[in-house]
Amino acid sequence: IANLAVPEQKFERAADLYIQRIDILEKDENPENDEQVKNMMVQAAAWLAEQDVHRYPEAIDLYKRALQKELLPEQPTLFGRLRAHFDYGMALKKEAEAEADLARKGEISAQSKAQFTEAVAVGNALVEQYFDNAYGYYYLALCQNELGDLTAAEANMKKFSELQGAGGGQ
Repeated sequence: IANLAVPEQKFERAADLYIQRIDILEKDENPENDEQVKNMMVQAAAWLAEQDVHRYPEAIDLYKRALQKELLPEQPTLFGRLRAHFDYGMALKKEAEAEADLARKGEISAQSKAQFTEAVAVGNALVEQYFDNAYGYYYLALCQNELGDLTAAEANMKKFSELQGAGGGQ
């Protein structure tokens, strides 16, 4: 049923259906389902992190849960989590900019900074393990730039450009 929602671009509905299925599969405690559950978590997280869905905290939680099921963190899971933190940080930054109440603006700005900080940790783990992931360096640089670490951002943007020139990618 979830797959029927995807062609209609009803990603939120598809993700919710996957989450229901994940809950059922996890309750049976059958280790043979772990790979399927992990893959469903990653896909549901990607749908929840879509910019028109905006359910970033749930997406990030699903990515974390999927990473716990992987023997070694897999590139798509790490990269998805990096993007989710970045997109969430940007959404919070935009919300903070629009907020009139100064106290609330400060709270939202702090939440945004926390997302960029977490993204840097995830991004560093990603490029450490998958050093040819050009877009890992790209999003890492964007997050470092948001945090004001311009030296690191410049170095990682340079690495992104080098990998792009060499045909690297995700």
